[in-house]
Amino acid sequence: MREAEPLPGRGRGFADGAGAAHPVEAGHPAGSATETAPVGGAVRSRSEFPPVSASVSRETIYGRVWSFTSDFSRGDTAYTKLALDCHTDTSYFQEPCGIQVFHCLRHEGTGGRTLLVDGFHAAEKVLQERPEDFELLARVPIKHEYIENMRDHSNHMIGIGPVLNVYPWNNEVYMIRYNNYDRAVINTVPHDVVQRWYVAHRGLTTELRKPENKLWVKLKPGKVLFIDNWRVLHGRESFTGLRQLCGCYLTRDDVLNTARSLGLQA
Repeated sequence: MREAEPLPGRGRGFADGAGAAHPVEAGHPAGSATETAPVGGAVRSRSEFPPVSASVSRETIYGRVWSFTSDFSRGDTAYTKLALDCHTDTSYFQEPCGIQVFHCLRHEGTGGRTLLVDGFHAAEKVLQERPEDFELLARVPIKHEYIENMRDHSNHMIGIGPVLNVYPWNNEVYMIRYNNYDRAVINTVPHDVVQRWYVAHRGLTTELRKPENKLWVKLKPGKVLFIDNWRVLHGRESFTGLRQLCGCYLTRDDVLNTARSLGLQA
Protein backbone atom coordinates (compact mmCIF):
# COMPACT_ATOMS: atom_id res chain seq x y z
CA MET A 1 0.00 0.00 0.00
CA ARG A 2 1.29 3.41 -0.94
CA GLU A 3 0.99 6.71 0.84
CA ALA A 4 -0.03 9.82 -1.09
CA GLU A 5 1.49 8.86 -4.44
CA PRO A 6 0.12 9.86 -7.85
CA LEU A 7 -2.62 7.78 -9.41
CA PRO A 8 -2.49 6.92 -13.11
CA GLY A 9 -4.95 8.69 -15.34
CA ARG A 10 -6.43 10.72 -12.54
CA GLY A 11 -5.83 14.12 -14.13
CA ARG A 12 -4.90 17.04 -11.91
CA GLY A 13 -7.80 16.54 -9.56
CA PHE A 14 -5.89 14.96 -6.70
CA ALA A 15 -3.95 17.20 -4.36
CA ASP A 16 -2.57 16.39 -0.94
CA GLY A 17 -0.91 18.39 1.79
CA ALA A 18 -1.77 21.30 4.03
CA GLY A 19 -0.44 23.69 1.42
CA ALA A 20 -3.04 22.79 -1.21
CA ALA A 21 -4.72 25.54 -3.18
CA HIS A 22 -8.29 26.60 -2.60
CA PRO A 23 -10.31 23.35 -2.62
CA VAL A 24 -12.45 24.34 -5.58
CA GLU A 25 -9.38 25.11 -7.66
CA ALA A 26 -7.23 22.23 -6.41
CA GLY A 27 -10.05 19.72 -6.68
CA HIS A 28 -11.20 20.65 -10.18
CA PRO A 29 -11.89 19.09 -12.64
CA ALA A 30 -12.12 15.97 -10.51
CA GLY A 31 -10.58 14.18 -7.59
CA SER A 32 -9.71 15.41 -4.13
CA ALA A 33 -7.92 18.20 -2.33
CA THR A 34 -6.91 18.88 1.24
CA GLU A 35 -7.14 22.03 3.32
CA THR A 36 -6.37 22.95 6.91
CA ALA A 37 -9.04 23.96 9.42
CA PRO A 38 -9.24 24.70 13.17
CA VAL A 39 -9.18 21.74 15.54
CA GLY A 40 -11.06 21.27 18.76
CA GLY A 41 -14.72 20.44 19.30
CA ALA A 42 -17.19 19.29 16.68
CA VAL A 43 -18.18 21.73 13.96
CA ARG A 44 -21.84 22.65 14.34
CA SER A 45 -22.43 24.72 11.21
CA ARG A 46 -20.68 25.54 7.96
CA SER A 47 -20.00 29.09 9.23
CA GLU A 48 -17.53 27.45 11.66
CA PHE A 49 -15.96 25.46 8.80
CA PRO A 50 -13.84 28.00 6.84
CA PRO A 51 -13.01 25.79 3.80
CA VAL A 52 -16.72 25.47 2.90
CA SER A 53 -18.00 28.83 4.10
CA ALA A 54 -18.31 30.02 0.50
CA SER A 55 -20.17 26.93 -0.70
CA VAL A 56 -23.64 25.56 -0.10
CA SER A 57 -23.80 22.43 2.07
CA ARG A 58 -26.59 20.00 1.23
CA GLU A 59 -29.21 19.08 3.82
CA THR A 60 -29.65 15.29 4.01
CA ILE A 61 -30.92 12.68 6.46
CA TYR A 62 -27.58 13.15 8.25
CA GLY A 63 -28.13 16.89 8.66
CA ARG A 64 -26.34 19.79 7.01
CA VAL A 65 -23.09 19.21 8.91
CA TRP A 66 -22.49 15.88 10.63
CA SER A 67 -20.06 14.41 13.15
CA PHE A 68 -19.44 10.71 13.69
CA THR A 69 -17.32 8.20 15.55
CA SER A 70 -17.37 4.41 16.05
CA ASP A 71 -20.42 4.32 18.34
CA PHE A 72 -22.87 2.80 15.82
CA SER A 73 -25.31 5.61 16.58
CA ARG A 74 -26.52 5.35 12.98
CA GLY A 75 -27.32 2.24 10.99
CA ASP A 76 -24.20 2.55 8.87
CA THR A 77 -20.85 0.74 8.83
CA ALA A 78 -19.10 4.13 8.80
CA TYR A 79 -20.02 4.32 12.51
CA THR A 80 -17.78 1.33 13.34
CA LYS A 81 -14.03 0.63 13.49
CA LEU A 82 -14.19 -1.79 10.56
CA ALA A 83 -12.24 -1.41 7.34
CA LEU A 84 -14.37 -0.15 4.45
CA ASP A 85 -13.86 -1.11 0.81
CA CYS A 86 -13.86 1.67 -1.77
CA HIS A 87 -17.32 3.08 -2.51
CA THR A 88 -19.20 6.22 -3.39
CA ASP A 89 -21.51 7.79 -0.82
CA THR A 90 -25.30 8.23 -0.95
CA SER A 91 -25.74 5.74 -3.78
CA TYR A 92 -29.23 5.27 -2.33
CA PHE A 93 -30.12 8.90 -3.16
CA GLN A 94 -31.75 9.37 -6.55
CA GLU A 95 -29.17 12.12 -7.03
CA PRO A 96 -26.03 11.14 -5.10
CA CYS A 97 -24.24 13.97 -3.32
CA GLY A 98 -21.64 15.75 -5.42
CA ILE A 99 -18.77 16.84 -3.16
CA GLN A 100 -17.97 15.14 0.13
CA VAL A 101 -15.98 16.86 2.89
CA PHE A 102 -14.21 15.04 5.73
CA HIS A 103 -12.64 16.94 8.63
CA CYS A 104 -10.58 14.94 11.13
CA LEU A 105 -11.17 16.23 14.66
CA ARG A 106 -9.12 13.70 16.57
CA HIS A 107 -7.71 10.18 16.46
CA GLU A 108 -6.16 8.60 19.51
CA GLY A 109 -5.10 5.24 18.12
CA THR A 110 -3.66 3.47 15.09
CA GLY A 111 -4.79 2.76 11.53
CA GLY A 112 -7.72 4.52 9.91
CA ARG A 113 -6.01 5.74 6.75
CA THR A 114 -8.39 6.95 4.04
CA LEU A 115 -8.41 5.17 0.67
CA LEU A 116 -9.04 7.07 -2.58
CA VAL A 117 -9.58 5.47 -6.00
CA ASP A 118 -10.27 7.22 -9.31
CA GLY A 119 -13.45 5.56 -10.59
CA PHE A 120 -13.25 7.22 -14.01
CA HIS A 121 -9.81 5.73 -14.61
CA ALA A 122 -11.07 2.24 -13.72
CA ALA A 123 -14.12 2.69 -15.97
CA GLU A 124 -11.89 3.78 -18.84
CA LYS A 125 -9.80 0.61 -18.44
CA VAL A 126 -12.96 -1.51 -18.60
CA LEU A 127 -14.07 0.35 -21.75
CA GLN A 128 -10.71 -0.28 -23.42
CA GLU A 129 -10.40 -3.96 -22.48
CA ARG A 130 -14.01 -5.15 -22.21
CA PRO A 131 -16.36 -2.73 -24.03
CA GLU A 132 -19.32 -5.12 -23.72
CA ASP A 133 -18.95 -5.03 -19.91
CA PHE A 134 -18.78 -1.24 -19.97
CA GLU A 135 -22.00 -1.14 -21.98
CA LEU A 136 -23.80 -3.34 -19.44
CA LEU A 137 -22.62 -1.27 -16.48
CA ALA A 138 -23.77 1.90 -18.24
CA ARG A 139 -27.15 0.54 -19.34
CA VAL A 140 -28.50 -1.68 -16.54
CA PRO A 141 -30.27 0.23 -13.72
CA ILE A 142 -29.42 -1.03 -10.24
CA LYS A 143 -31.24 -0.34 -6.98
CA HIS A 144 -29.36 0.86 -3.91
CA GLU A 145 -31.19 0.93 -0.60
CA TYR A 146 -30.64 2.27 2.91
CA ILE A 147 -32.94 1.11 5.71
CA GLU A 148 -32.34 2.58 9.15
CA ASN A 149 -34.36 1.75 12.24
CA MET A 150 -32.55 3.25 15.18
CA ARG A 151 -33.90 4.80 18.34
CA ASP A 152 -33.55 8.36 17.04
CA HIS A 153 -33.48 7.73 13.30
CA SER A 154 -35.88 6.03 10.91
CA ASN A 155 -35.15 6.20 7.18
CA HIS A 156 -35.76 4.19 4.04
CA MET A 157 -33.92 5.59 1.02
CA ILE A 158 -33.86 4.10 -2.49
CA GLY A 159 -31.82 5.27 -5.46
CA ILE A 160 -31.94 3.62 -8.88
CA GLY A 161 -29.45 4.07 -11.68
CA PRO A 162 -26.59 2.37 -13.55
CA VAL A 163 -23.16 1.97 -11.99
CA LEU A 164 -21.69 4.06 -14.80
CA ASN A 165 -23.67 7.13 -15.84
CA VAL A 166 -22.64 8.34 -19.30
CA TYR A 167 -23.50 11.14 -21.68
CA PRO A 168 -25.51 9.54 -24.52
CA TRP A 169 -23.81 11.54 -27.27
CA ASN A 170 -20.22 10.51 -26.53
CA ASN A 171 -20.33 7.69 -23.95
CA GLU A 172 -18.25 9.74 -21.50
CA VAL A 173 -18.71 8.81 -17.83
CA TYR A 174 -19.92 11.71 -15.71
CA MET A 175 -20.83 9.79 -12.53
CA ILE A 176 -20.04 6.42 -10.97
CA ARG A 177 -22.51 4.93 -8.49
CA TYR A 178 -20.60 2.12 -6.78
CA ASN A 179 -21.40 0.79 -3.32
CA ASN A 180 -21.44 -2.92 -2.53
CA TYR A 181 -22.69 -2.20 0.99
CA ASP A 182 -25.92 -0.58 -0.16
CA ARG A 183 -26.66 -2.45 -3.40
CA ALA A 184 -30.10 -4.06 -3.18
CA VAL A 185 -31.54 -7.16 -4.82
CA ILE A 186 -31.25 -6.93 -8.61
CA ASN A 187 -34.84 -7.02 -9.83
CA THR A 188 -34.67 -4.27 -12.42
CA VAL A 189 -33.57 -6.40 -15.40
CA PRO A 190 -34.44 -9.79 -16.93
CA HIS A 191 -32.88 -12.81 -15.23
CA ASP A 192 -30.66 -13.66 -18.21
CA VAL A 193 -28.95 -10.28 -17.92
CA VAL A 194 -28.13 -10.60 -14.21
CA GLN A 195 -25.30 -13.11 -14.56
CA ARG A 196 -23.64 -11.08 -17.32
CA TRP A 197 -23.98 -7.95 -15.19
CA TYR A 198 -22.21 -9.64 -12.27
CA VAL A 199 -19.34 -10.64 -14.56
CA ALA A 200 -19.03 -7.04 -15.76
CA HIS A 201 -19.24 -5.69 -12.21
CA ARG A 202 -16.54 -8.11 -11.05
CA GLY A 203 -14.26 -6.81 -13.79
CA LEU A 204 -14.76 -3.22 -12.65
CA THR A 205 -14.22 -4.24 -9.02
CA THR A 206 -10.96 -5.97 -9.92
CA GLU A 207 -9.73 -2.79 -11.61
CA LEU A 208 -10.74 -0.60 -8.67
CA ARG A 209 -8.92 -2.84 -6.20
CA LYS A 210 -5.60 -2.98 -8.03
CA PRO A 211 -2.85 -1.68 -5.69
CA GLU A 212 -1.52 0.71 -8.33
CA ASN A 213 -4.90 2.47 -8.46
CA LYS A 214 -5.05 3.19 -4.73
CA LEU A 215 -4.04 6.35 -2.92
CA TRP A 216 -3.79 6.25 0.88
CA VAL A 217 -4.10 9.45 2.91
CA LYS A 218 -3.78 9.79 6.68
CA LEU A 219 -6.26 12.34 8.01
CA LYS A 220 -4.91 14.09 11.07
CA PRO A 221 -6.60 16.69 13.30
CA GLY A 222 -7.01 19.90 11.36
CA LYS A 223 -6.82 18.23 7.94
CA VAL A 224 -9.87 18.51 5.67
CA LEU A 225 -10.39 16.29 2.65
CA PHE A 226 -12.61 17.28 -0.31
CA ILE A 227 -13.78 14.40 -2.52
CA ASP A 228 -15.61 14.45 -5.84
CA ASN A 229 -18.20 11.80 -4.93
CA TRP A 230 -19.27 11.41 -8.56
CA ARG A 231 -15.78 10.30 -9.57
CA VAL A 232 -13.61 9.30 -6.62
CA LEU A 233 -14.38 6.27 -4.46
CA HIS A 234 -13.21 6.30 -0.85
CA GLY A 235 -12.71 3.74 1.90
CA ARG A 236 -10.62 3.30 5.03
CA GLU A 237 -8.43 0.99 7.04
CA SER A 238 -9.72 -0.48 10.26
CA PHE A 239 -8.52 1.46 13.28
CA THR A 240 -8.11 1.39 17.03
CA GLY A 241 -8.91 3.99 19.66
CA LEU A 242 -11.12 7.04 19.45
CA ARG A 243 -11.47 8.53 15.98
CA GLN A 244 -13.86 11.41 15.38
CA LEU A 245 -14.63 13.08 12.08
CA CYS A 246 -17.11 15.67 10.92
CA GLY A 247 -18.07 16.83 7.48
CA CYS A 248 -20.78 17.71 5.02
CA TYR A 249 -21.88 17.33 1.43
CA LEU A 250 -21.58 20.29 -0.93
CA THR A 251 -24.04 20.91 -3.74
CA ARG A 252 -22.31 20.13 -7.00
CA ASP A 253 -23.90 22.96 -8.96
CA ASP A 254 -22.59 25.52 -6.49
CA VAL A 255 -19.05 24.14 -6.58
CA LEU A 256 -19.01 24.07 -10.40
CA ASN A 257 -20.45 27.57 -10.49
CA THR A 258 -17.59 28.77 -8.27
CA ALA A 259 -15.07 26.93 -10.44
CA ARG A 260 -16.36 28.63 -13.60
CA SER A 261 -16.31 32.00 -11.83
CA LEU A 262 -12.61 31.39 -11.13
CA GLY A 263 -12.03 30.84 -14.84
CA LEU A 264 -11.77 27.05 -14.67
CA GLN A 265 -13.29 24.85 -17.36
CA ALA A 266 -16.34 23.05 -15.97
